[in-house]
Amino acid sequence: MDYKKAYNILFNAMTDAIEAIDGSKVITQEMNAGLVILRKAQQTTEEMYMDSE
Repeated sequence: MDYKKAYNILFNAMTDAIEAIDGSKVITQEMNAGLVILRKAQQTTEEMYMDSE
C-alpha cells in the first residue's frame, strides 16, 4: 500500500471538509467541535509526516 498517497488523499479531503464547513453561513457548536477535531488531526499527522522524512 502506498501510505504517502493515502495520507495525501485523506489530508486533502479533510482540508476540503474544513473549508466547506468554514464557508457555511451558520456554524453550530457541533460543527465547530468537528472543525477543532479535524484541524488537530491534521496538525498531528502533518508533524508525524514531517518527522518521518
